Amino acid sequence: TNQQINSIVVDTRKFDARWVFYALKAERERISSIASGSATPIINKTSFSNIEVAVPPLPIQRRIASILGAYDDLIEVNRRRIAVLEEMARRLFDEWFVHFRFPGHEGHKMVETEHGRLPEGWLFRSLTAIAELRMGQSPPSSTYNENGDGLPFHQGVSDFGLHFPVDRVFTTAIDTDRIAEPGDALFSVR
Repeated sequence: TNQQINSIVVDTRKFDARWVFYALKAERERISSIASGSATPIINKTSFSNIEVAVPPLPIQRRIASILGAYDDLIEVNRRRIAVLEEMARRLFDEWFVHFRFPGHEGHKMVETEHGRLPEGWLFRSLTAIAELRMGQSPPSSTYNENGDGLPFHQGVSDFGLHFPVDRVFTTAIDTDRIAEPGDALFSVR
């Protein structure tokens, strides 16, 4: 390690290393709050060494680590399954809508259009012709609260999924015509 990274070498005769990992992971916000520095906040070795966590007996540590580890393993398996399913969906989309080999494609005649070849009867249309498009809304910061009242609001969208912050920020200032409904497609324009 260097002076920017603190290492934890667990005494495995007294503590379960995976339990220590999960205990510190659960305390990451509190640990982050100890960091100082403006450009890249760091925790010095003394402050890091003084962090305290409640420690159960070793058999309980092992049981907790075993259960949480099993959940992490399941999450990882599901991540891999999701990746495989997303790849299958992407390939299926390409097969049907790029190469036009959709079910029953053999009976469809291909015709030339100004945009390229398409199955007969298919058309190119702009998004505004097939859907109502609405821009999102950024409420004024004065309307936020962290007590759980109102609707969840967060501007972070990545990998086609909404990811809310750990301490959820709520607001009541979202126009009702800007609330996503089941079936709506959301995407970031950033």
